[in-house]
Amino acid sequence: LAWYHGERAQQRVTAQELAILAVLFLIGGGLLWWFADQRLDTTARTTASSPTVATDGRPSIAVLPFANLSNDPENEYFSDGLAEQLLNDLARVEGIEVVGRTSSFAFKGRNIDLRAIGRELGVAHILEGSVRKAGNRVRISAQLVSAVNGLNLWSASYDRELTDVFAVQEQIATQVIEALRVSLLGAEAQRLRARPTRNLEAYDAYLRGMQQLARATWGSLRQAATEFRRALVLDPQYTLAYVGLAEAYVTLAYTGAVTPDEALHVAGPAIERALSIDPDLPDAHAVRGWIENSRGDSASAERSYRSGLQEAASLGFAPVHYGTFLLSHMRYTEARDMLLSAVEQDPLSPYLLFVLAYAYDGVSDHASALATLRRASEIDPNNPTSVWSHAVIQYWSLGAIDRALPELAEARRIDPHDPEIPALTALAWLDLGDPERAASWVEAAMAVGPEHPMTRRAAVALALFRGDVAGAVKIGRVAVEQALPGRFESRLAFLRALRLQPGADLAWLQDRYEEFYPGLVAGRS
Repeated sequence: LAWYHGERAQQRVTAQELAILAVLFLIGGGLLWWFADQRLDTTARTTASSPTVATDGRPSIAVLPFANLSNDPENEYFSDGLAEQLLNDLARVEGIEVVGRTSSFAFKGRNIDLRAIGRELGVAHILEGSVRKAGNRVRISAQLVSAVNGLNLWSASYDRELTDVFAVQEQIATQVIEALRVSLLGAEAQRLRARPTRNLEAYDAYLRGMQQLARATWGSLRQAATEFRRALVLDPQYTLAYVGLAEAYVTLAYTGAVTPDEALHVAGPAIERALSIDPDLPDAHAVRGWIENSRGDSASAERSYRSGLQEAASLGFAPVHYGTFLLSHMRYTEARDMLLSAVEQDPLSPYLLFVLAYAYDGVSDHASALATLRRASEIDPNNPTSVWSHAVIQYWSLGAIDRALPELAEARRIDPHDPEIPALTALAWLDLGDPERAASWVEAAMAVGPEHPMTRRAAVALALFRGDVAGAVKIGRVAVEQALPGRFESRLAFLRALRLQPGADLAWLQDRYEEFYPGLVAGRS
């Protein structure tokens, strides 16, 4: 593959760099930006295995998304949100093994026998239900079913005012726990009785935000942040909304939609405020771990991540981001083992699988890495990260650029606000020797993310392909002087372009290399 970082043939990325870039891109822009500039040796293995679910003897359960029976299909956010809150309540009970949200919600809208779902997820019980919301009234039905024989173990219906929704949630959780013959500890019973907010409008905004957060596109993440902010205006004590706001910005930073500093500016105060109100808040400690690590305090970050793993209710944030923390510190075996354990509880989470793939790659199990990535794509083919990942398998791992291009187009259809997709498409067309088509995709990337490092990277590549060294140098210098975050070797591309400038200031370039790649340039001429 002809990547025009600087001088053409002489300055291509090595085969080993390409192997790592493949996994980096397969993670779909969803890993920490510092991974983007890592180059590691990898060796393919001959076997790969899919993660399997295991339990430790505790009653196991999956909470499926509740069906929306309201006349308005837009009320789906409410039925989904209620199911997720029940999942979180049950997950915080020590005596119950609960499958993570992503895996449980993977069966949304699919008419599959509950026993088959139980086998797929490795659980003995399924909680399902329905919600009919009309005006200020809500009818909630729930049933606990044996995933072994399909028998109904418990069921109930509640026809209440919306103001009673938290009481209904507590009753359902308590009765399911009793049906599973699990004893609640005092603190657990107290948590079930707690109300996250007394303001129903704030609760409604929070549920809408969580729906958008789960979709994880550039546009939906920004909409999620808007909803969480609205919830906080209505209830400044709403701790879960602070955590949601922080998660939205951290995820935006992972995808490159905002800079790390922008994410820290919002996420830092939000998490501190949340923890000042409730020091034991689920997921808040894991988000704080990301904040501390981004500020260079690795020791505090690890403590926060470990605390988050113990307290996280729905598994969502903690294992993915503690895994990326371990990977960034090259602790690949620890990352793999921790992520495999997390996958047992959330086996259908493509995000866990993306990070697990990188851990496999770190321990030189390249075959398992690719198999894990293919599994992630199979689980959620409409996830922009999944589609993007599969495109990059075709592009980098198989060299089948012609097959990658339609998949990149599909990824852009799903997530049209992500400039990395058209930027990568431009690079693909350059590899096919078509600068005119590449130019149109650079323009598309400019339209949605003119300041994004991948947009600038594609523009540099196009300029060099056309022999416009002065243009490439100009773009690269601005990017370096602005210290744009590293995204998939973008900084290396900018520095290599600057080396082509006649009379280049090599001492200045050396300083920038040291700044961007600390400790990696010793002995390099």
